[in-house]
Amino acid sequence: MRRILVTGAAGQIGSELTLALREVYGNDKVVAVAHVTKPSQELLDSGPCAFFDCTEAESTAEIISKYKVDTIYHLASLLSAVGEKDPQKAWDVNMNGLLNVLEAAREYKCAVFYPSYRSVQSDGPQR
Repeated sequence: MRRILVTGAAGQIGSELTLALREVYGNDKVVAVAHVTKPSQELLDSGPCAFFDCTEAESTAEIISKYKVDTIYHLASLLSAVGEKDPQKAWDVNMNGLLNVLEAAREYKCAVFYPSYRSVQSDGPQR
């Protein structure tokens, strides 16, 4: 393993995941990436941090190349409360950002982990 990249590393899940991955793989092997939310001081002090916008394909590829990343945990997203206020931006970050990460991962032969959820209906059988 060369390096792990965590997008959305300053977010609710990303901040915890980044620190946990650093404990397992070593601080210098896990790159925390943020865009809008400023990372905590603990995150900044414990290993490499970078800033980039996953909606920009070139900067996505550049960060993967620069840090010699082979594994990406893509957590950068706009959640529902913010996304409902600006659906176009939510689409850009959540869909185009994911597409850029996947394309760069294909080019650089990286593994990608991306969270997903399954909507559950309470009024009928689950499939």
